[in-house]
Amino acid sequence: MAHGRICWSELATDDVEAAMAHYKAIAGWTFTALAMGEDTYWVAEVDGEPVAGLMPRSVLGQNVMPHWLTYIVVPDVDAAVEAVIETGGTVIRQPFDVPNIGRIALVAEPGGAAYGIATPQPEEDADDAYDAVDDASSATTDASSVIDAAPDADAPEAAADRTDDEADDGNDAAPHPAPAAEADLDTAGA
Repeated sequence: MAHGRICWSELATDDVEAAMAHYKAIAGWTFTALAMGEDTYWVAEVDGEPVAGLMPRSVLGQNVMPHWLTYIVVPDVDAAVEAVIETGGTVIRQPFDVPNIGRIALVAEPGGAAYGIATPQPEEDADDAYDAVDDASSATTDASSVIDAAPDADAPEAAADRTDDEADDGNDAAPHPAPAAEADLDTAGA
């Protein structure tokens, strides 16, 4: 995937069924359900290919507002993190490796908007696309500290000073999803 392209986006929302109906009408997306603990992670698809994820906002915590989190492809995540800092952005979570995905970091631009940067694993090394979605879906929980219902002016600086261990808030409510069942909105009740 080319440098600078969006490689994944995830929606955390209060009404997943309404969101799925909305995006089906607007973008023609269909959805596949993946088990995520007691919740469901929905993979949006176009022509059978995964394009985005949707999940209940509640899995990220009470203070997280509904939001989209976008991941952008970079050739070197570690170098991109340095560029984020040099240009006035902040680091939410230092670079980390995600099996079947690649190397990812969660950052915020100078105005505070969170996004992910990723150096994808070469396709020949990756397993099934749903395994990749499975591993990436939990990364959003680390961004929840800057996508807060009542943002704190000092939050980006505090997030940038955390270690990887501190970035994990202990919220185990969003374990990696596992394949469950395919769903079409007409049969899912939305």
